[in-house]
Amino acid sequence: MHFFRYRNGHLYCEDVDLARVAEELDTPTFVYSAGTILDHYTRLDGALAPLDHLICYAVKANTNRSILKLFVDASAGFDIVSGGELYRVLAAGGDPAKKSNMRLSSAFTASTSRVKRNWNTSIKSLA
Repeated sequence: MHFFRYRNGHLYCEDVDLARVAEELDTPTFVYSAGTILDHYTRLDGALAPLDHLICYAVKANTNRSILKLFVDASAGFDIVSGGELYRVLAAGGDPAKKSNMRLSSAFTASTSRVKRNWNTSIKSLA
């Protein structure tokens, strides 16, 4: 279900008059409906319920922390391709173990509290 509706000639997002938003914040302004996002996520999650699955949001699509927090609260995973994306997901409360893609350095940093080895020494010992 979409939570964008016209009422009395005005477009609303959930219960917010978007003309008022445009007046107060100017344009362009990005407006998202938490209800619409969660409804779509819940429908997909329900359709996949018979399967062992993890729905992962592609963080590069939108790194807004409020959007990421919606997915964190819905128990989604995240498709992460950079340290910056990882930082934003963690700041939104995300679990670094719930991911579909992550660069090795970012994954290592997220799951390790301390690094006590010199990387050059470690790499030489692997060679």
